[in-house]
Amino acid sequence: MFDGLILTESGAAMRLITRDELKGLIDARMEPCISIYAPMGVHPSFARGNAIRFKNLLSRVVEELGLEWNKRSTDAKELIEPLQRLLKEDAFWQNQSGGLCAFAGPGFFRYYRIPLEFEEMVHIDDHFYTGPLLPLFTGDGRFYLLSLSQQQVRLFEGTHYRLKEMVLGDLPDNREDALRFHNKEKHLIFHTRSAGNAQERDAMFHGHGSSSEDSKKNIALFFEKVDRHLMEILEGESSPLILAGVDFMRDCYKEVSHYAHILNEGIAGNHQRERIEGLHRQAWDLVKNVFKESIHHDAARFRNLRAIKESSDDIKEIIVRAFEGKVSVLFVPEKGHIWGEFDRASFHVNVFPVKINGDDDLLELTSEQTIIHRGSVYAVKPDEIPGESGVAAIFRQGIV
Repeated sequence: MFDGLILTESGAAMRLITRDELKGLIDARMEPCISIYAPMGVHPSFARGNAIRFKNLLSRVVEELGLEWNKRSTDAKELIEPLQRLLKEDAFWQNQSGGLCAFAGPGFFRYYRIPLEFEEMVHIDDHFYTGPLLPLFTGDGRFYLLSLSQQQVRLFEGTHYRLKEMVLGDLPDNREDALRFHNKEKHLIFHTRSAGNAQERDAMFHGHGSSSEDSKKNIALFFEKVDRHLMEILEGESSPLILAGVDFMRDCYKEVSHYAHILNEGIAGNHQRERIEGLHRQAWDLVKNVFKESIHHDAARFRNLRAIKESSDDIKEIIVRAFEGKVSVLFVPEKGHIWGEFDRASFHVNVFPVKINGDDDLLELTSEQTIIHRGSVYAVKPDEIPGESGVAAIFRQGIV
């Protein structure tokens, strides 16, 4: 099993990509590195079309490997064999998130189903192309939603585009299942204790007392187990988590949770039977304001730090600081590019007015390095970027 592997309801494997996995893709160097991106229909009725689209992209890969990499047909087919195996998994194509990306090379294979709308693309080079994944890691990219009730807990990963339900792994389906597990453990502990008379022991075991207090404790026990699984899934994450449920449930979960990025405001009411589109609309209405406040706050910080040279709008300085792990916050334009050359050994930078074959996208390189060094990246409209150059950065204070 891969690290971070999550099983969907259909039993197909769904990968939750982490910053460390993104770093692994960015750092990988082999020939050839095959990167495939494709939009996917999310309804099961799109399954056949999804598979056909991917099959056609694999044909493009074989063609490019032959024309540009001098790979014989047999060698090319061996490289894409792990990708070909996906075509045989009917459940896989019925359970998509909106975007599919796959990466393959000699001895290497990864795929991710992502709630982003990718453009169809094949890219073959000596490194993987990760640019379309970066919006997941920007300051307005990804959030999570946890829908809570005594009967069921549901976890979703969301972006501006859509919400995708995930599964919390080996978790009791509801409070009663959790209590049965807990009482088995409690029964073992009970037999090791020496208590008073039989009536006292019976009261201790069955929890006679306030039914209201017992109910609160039982729900807290259930949520503690939920939170342990959630922390395993979201390890190293800082994306916002929205809680959906009645007030008592949300308050109870906040009390036991160890996740540091739960929004104060949640979605009230029981949403176990609500359509995912309605949940997404309510969740985005909440989280978009959090993202906007964060952008405005950091833009003001950028301006305040200019005087002490702890912020900059010079791409040549910013990209070097990013590779040194010293960029805390980065502002880049949506779908923007700055073309040039960057030498990773000497840190020498050239900036060009237009793209020439082989040029680097300096904004993409800077964004990648900021993200993998756990900085924040905002991909915003050009007029929302502080400074004058169309790119801006705040450096980690005290490290200039």
